Amino acid sequence: MRRSHSAFTLIELLVVIAIIAILIGLLLPAVQKVREAAARIQSMNNLKQIGLALHNAHDAQGAFPPIMAQTSDYKGPFAPSGGAGFKITFFWCLLPYLEQGNVISDASDPYSSLSYSKSNPSKMASTNPLKVLIAPGDPSPTNQATLSIAWFQGGATYQSSLTSYAPNSRVFASNSLGTQGPWDLPYGRLPASSNIFTVADGTSNTIFVVERPMVIGDAVVSLAGNNYTLSGQTNGNDGLALWGAGDLTPEVLTFFGTNCDDPSQTWDDEDGQWWGASCSFQVPGAATGVTRQYFHPPRPRRPPTQQSWWNLYPINNAGVQTLLGDGSVRLITSNVSIGAWSAAVTPAGGEVESLN
Repeated sequence: MRRSHSAFTLIELLVVIAIIAILIGLLLPAVQKVREAAARIQSMNNLKQIGLALHNAHDAQGAFPPIMAQTSDYKGPFAPSGGAGFKITFFWCLLPYLEQGNVISDASDPYSSLSYSKSNPSKMASTNPLKVLIAPGDPSPTNQATLSIAWFQGGATYQSSLTSYAPNSRVFASNSLGTQGPWDLPYGRLPASSNIFTVADGTSNTIFVVERPMVIGDAVVSLAGNNYTLSGQTNGNDGLALWGAGDLTPEVLTFFGTNCDDPSQTWDDEDGQWWGASCSFQVPGAATGVTRQYFHPPRPRRPPTQQSWWNLYPINNAGVQTLLGDGSVRLITSNVSIGAWSAAVTPAGGEVESLN
């Protein structure tokens, strides 16, 4: 007797393969959405930790940390007693309140973010990336930058880590005139010590920190002396977001709030006016001479070759996650109006518009 064996024909096999391919095609977008949602939630948690750290720092010091401060200008509570020989940045001041006090303990100078590691002098204190300062969905190709400064360790080359978060310069680098340009920030020229009482618009109406990519553009960026160099860039507008090094250039210091946008013009709708200082413009439809401050809202995500360091781009397709002063986190899309965004950027503008 002869046994008969059943088997797939070629057509049946192709049909099965096609069905599997279709199922995978349907599944992959869903998996991607789940991953993006998980990354967004983790980044939200990071922002909430930063918000809690800000309020704990304020309770302990009576003020919020500055974006950047150094010896000749800053006299606030985050400076050492006597006020000599320090260079501090926003996130450097927050480290003890983010459960990262060991970074400062291991620094050669606890009052200088430009410090080498005592346990490993081949590293800076800011070399190792910190999980709480990096958004999981950040598409940046690296989380570190090469740095070499002539007066620091004889010009030795180090790695300094980056962050996915940027503080609001209008809140943490305010001055009595209400003006500030991007070049004022990295050299600590705006040393005013802000506190909860300077946020007259209310903490629930004011953005403190935003989420943004660590690397803007397509260049390989490194720092030498007090300047940064670009290799392989397309448009020359690339930048980084260093959290542990200041006194350099605005392209590599993490902050936002200096890019102006005139609501009565259209030529600055895409890129704003990054060189602005007061950002004060005529209010559309109001009587002549009635002005308020307007800032450039987040832009839709662009290819790296079309990005500029002064703009805010979303890390995920949903929008830019923002930490408000009351500790809540709000997702803001690139469709937000100039008026609503500007009202949330200014801490004491007295505007009536809100993000709600």
